[in-house]
Amino acid sequence: MLNITTDFVLLAMLLPFILQLLFLIRPQASPVRRQARSYDVMVVGSGPAGVIIASRLSENSARSVLLIEGGGPSYYVTGGRERPQWLAGTSLSRVDVPGLYSTIYSNPSTNLLCQNKIRAYGACTIGGNSAINAGLFFEPPASDFDKYFPTGWKHSEVSPAITRLYQKQPSTNKPSMDGLYYQQSGYNVAKQWLVGNANYTELNINANSRRKTKAMATLSMTIKMANAAA
Repeated sequence: MLNITTDFVLLAMLLPFILQLLFLIRPQASPVRRQARSYDVMVVGSGPAGVIIASRLSENSARSVLLIEGGGPSYYVTGGRERPQWLAGTSLSRVDVPGLYSTIYSNPSTNLLCQNKIRAYGACTIGGNSAINAGLFFEPPASDFDKYFPTGWKHSEVSPAITRLYQKQPSTNKPSMDGLYYQQSGYNVAKQWLVGNANYTELNINANSRRKTKAMATLSMTIKMANAAA
């Protein structure tokens, strides 16, 4: 049985991976006449909700699904090419790099943001607002599901969806290509105080999702830099 609501929250951070599987038509330099075709389902809007719904619906190979987006491309795989010069020669756009998420405020984009389309600050692009966030990925503790969510959303009920999530794209706390950490001075100072003096435990936050009390960890992300060469 299709359970879109359960997997919605759990897959919301998977947009770069899902878009590689789901992206149907790359943007072209000029309009191209396409042969008319009918679809079983058309999903309008490729924000987090639209991408995930289209992905779930297309799991049935007998069902044809068209995902429509009124904004521009974002990730490199979708045709996004906005990026600083130091990313030239890679298969990365500005939204593929988590550390560049804050530049959306200092160096805004007419291609990514909604501008005057809505009376709010937001992204109108493939991936929606999730395309301009930092790519962080934290699994809530089981107690959150059991305490705050209704029947159908308890931890034991969403565990199969969590397993599918990690099978599609495991989180990583070492997103660099060489697996090393850089510019850790702030983290090391905090660790000396929290772990050394306040009895906090340093751990992998997603491998120990139930242990969120007095815990310290490096950031977990959805992105792993395996090979960024174009």
